[in-house]
Amino acid sequence: MLRRSIGATMAAAMTVACTLAGAEESLPALVKRVEPSVVLVQTYADSGKKLAQGSGFFISSEGDVVTNRHVLLGADRVQVRTASGVIYAVHAIVAEDRVRDLVRLSLDVPEGKAAPLQVADKLPEAGERVLVIGSPLGLEQTATDGIVSAIRSLPPLGEVIQISAPISPGSSGSPVVNLAGQVVGVASMLRQDGQNLNFAVSARALVKLQRGPGRPLSSLAEAQRPVTTSAEQAYLTGVSYLTQRNYSKALPFFEAAVRERPTYAEAYFHIGACLEGLGREKEAEDAYQSAALLKPEAADFHVRLGGALEKLGRLPEAYESFMQAVRLSPDSTSALLGVARCYNAMGRPQDAAAACQQAIRARSSPEAYLALGDSFFKAEKYAAATEAYKQAVRLDPEQWEAHGGMGMALYRMGRSSEAAESFKLAVRLNPDAPGPHYGLGLCAVALGNRGMALQEYKVLKELDPALAEDLFAAIY
Repeated sequence: MLRRSIGATMAAAMTVACTLAGAEESLPALVKRVEPSVVLVQTYADSGKKLAQGSGFFISSEGDVVTNRHVLLGADRVQVRTASGVIYAVHAIVAEDRVRDLVRLSLDVPEGKAAPLQVADKLPEAGERVLVIGSPLGLEQTATDGIVSAIRSLPPLGEVIQISAPISPGSSGSPVVNLAGQVVGVASMLRQDGQNLNFAVSARALVKLQRGPGRPLSSLAEAQRPVTTSAEQAYLTGVSYLTQRNYSKALPFFEAAVRERPTYAEAYFHIGACLEGLGREKEAEDAYQSAALLKPEAADFHVRLGGALEKLGRLPEAYESFMQAVRLSPDSTSALLGVARCYNAMGRPQDAAAACQQAIRARSSPEAYLALGDSFFKAEKYAAATEAYKQAVRLDPEQWEAHGGMGMALYRMGRSSEAAESFKLAVRLNPDAPGPHYGLGLCAVALGNRGMALQEYKVLKELDPALAEDLFAAIY
């Protein structure tokens, strides 16, 4: 059976050239310290007409500012205003992350005038108190506090932080800071029909916003055509429902976004995610195809398209999609592990192992070692498989699949007592998974413990009748 890769978010620390006190402080003192780092972002047409506004914050001593990308769309001119009232023109885009809706702007700020915020090197915890400072509805330097309600994972956004601190139009791009004054997230979206349902993209995404060569505002793909507010708002509302895995409610908002803007690649991508979550695989594949056609340079789009094709059993097409993602992003672990799954399904375990090893070189993760173990197992290299599974559980002791895989590899090597212990761990971690019960039953048969084997047979009759019959045949 094909195993779907989770694809973890890059875990990296990023600090900026500003030393902030690590100790927590009172809210009034914290607001006073953070305010100089927060700016109002305003966009204009060539005619001078004001188009939109949002919030942002200094991220470097050179005066670079981070805000939401959608705030800039359609603009011919952008300026920022600091807490002290000084106005600076934006002269270049030095980094952008389309998927997470982030952009890094370069300003002509005199040396020593920028007050950059420090970026936290770890996620906040649920219940942790946070502060948001921005310009909701144009009310500059508005501070609101709340708690972290939850940390949610939303591919391809990665970690999304749900907060109780209110976010309103104009808050887009505001820093969400902890009580040490460190940025833990960037305010991005709200759900209009509910209270305390506000979201921020994890500050970990800022690690990808490394300063590059400056580009003009016109380099934003959508900047040459009008952007309707309704399309953006529908999209953001859909994302907020998607963070709750409420696929049926999220889907109509993404569909509304593409009706307003038929070339909205990200909206098509999230339509695919909703349809996939609802089990409508073929329709999901169509949506991912649309997203990849509209934005062929987005590696994540090809990864999800490959996953949908894989689920539909169209392995050659899935393989090509994953390979295209690898060509676009050679260090994409999710793409490489997709390639490995396809190789395994096509009976090429050695090629699968090579893809897994490439993924491990890019980023050592439990998912990569698990896939490597599966590849070695299929190649009947059980000792190598055992070592790979050991690395997986070293990185994630609660990964039941790795414990189960290790158990089966040990069983194949005739080490039934050790295998039984691995299967027991897997059963404890996921009692509803039939594989570990089956493996434990086989070990019991090998060790002459028919009573235990029959006990596992009874469990399997409820979980997987076919495996139960196989175990019964092994017992008798």
